[in-house]
Parts: sequence; structure tokens; C-alpha cells
Amino acid sequence: MNQEVINILLVEDNFGDAELFQDILEMSPESLAWNVTHVSRLAEALAQVDPDPVQVILLDLSLVDSQGLQTLMTLREKAPTLPIVVLTGLNDEQLGIIAVREGAQNYLVKGLVSGGMITCAMFYAIERQKIEMVLHSCLKQEQELPKIKSRFSSMLSHELRNPLTTILALADLV
Repeated sequence: MNQEVINILLVEDNFGDAELFQDILEMSPESLAWNVTHVSRLAEALAQVDPDPVQVILLDLSLVDSQGLQTLMTLREKAPTLPIVVLTGLNDEQLGIIAVREGAQNYLVKGLVSGGMITCAMFYAIERQKIEMVLHSCLKQEQELPKIKSRFSSMLSHELRNPLTTILALADLV
């Protein structure tokens, strides 16, 4: 795995769960690679996203100041390019599918995951987000291509018309 320091924003209002996740990360083979910032409210998470370089967010959907998918959607609005792994006590498959559709990279249920699953989910989320950004950039370039072709054709026809006009004018004189 990668040994660069990965900054994780853990958004969890249950301090016992937050401590458990931090212990799991410390015991993982990549323990030197993690830098965890823990916040317990969505408002604190929104404030943390801007100033600190965060690479992945572990998000609980049931917080004191926000509940359910609205928590995810609010955080996605503020940080659309950051990978978010939902780590919640809500064991609801439909909610998990909707969360992924709304931009979560993964949906993990507390108590049903091991430390290895959490670390893999974070690494995979970071890599998927990088790939998604590259694909988005390629799509934008592809959408720009017809505009570039059109401008090139206009410029080329203009550049060809000028000499032809001169040649026609000289032919009329002769």
C-alpha cells in the first residue's frame, strides 16, 4: 500500500465509536500513513473541509446537528471532489444504494466491518475519486473538441479565402 500520509476527517458524534475507529487505524499495517482529525458535528466538518488538506472523509449519517442522507448531501455540496465513505449504524441496503448514488464512495455498517475493510474502503475510495476526476477532465476535453474543430475550420476557410480572392482579382485584371 501507499506510505504517504493520508489525512482523514472522521465525522462521528459517538466518542466510543470514534476512538474505536482510531484504534483500528492505528493497528492497521498502514498505521504510519494515517492522520485522523475527529469532529462530532456536521458544522465542524464543514469548517474543517476548507482549511485542512483532507483526502478522505469517514462520515456517520446520524449526527447531533444532521440526520440521514441530508448529512451526506450537505457535505457533498461543500466538498464535491472529496471521497466520502459512509460509516454508519444504519443497516439499510436501500439507504446504502441511495447514498452511493448521491456521491458516497462506499457505505459501511458499523459492527459489520473489520479494520481491514475500513482501510481498504478508504484506499479504494481515494483511488476511485482520482479516476473519477480524470474521467471528468477527459469528458470536458471531449466536449470542447467540437468547438475547437469549428474554430479551426472557420479560421482555415478564412485563411484560404483571402489568397483566393487575391488570385481572382488578379485574374480579372489580366
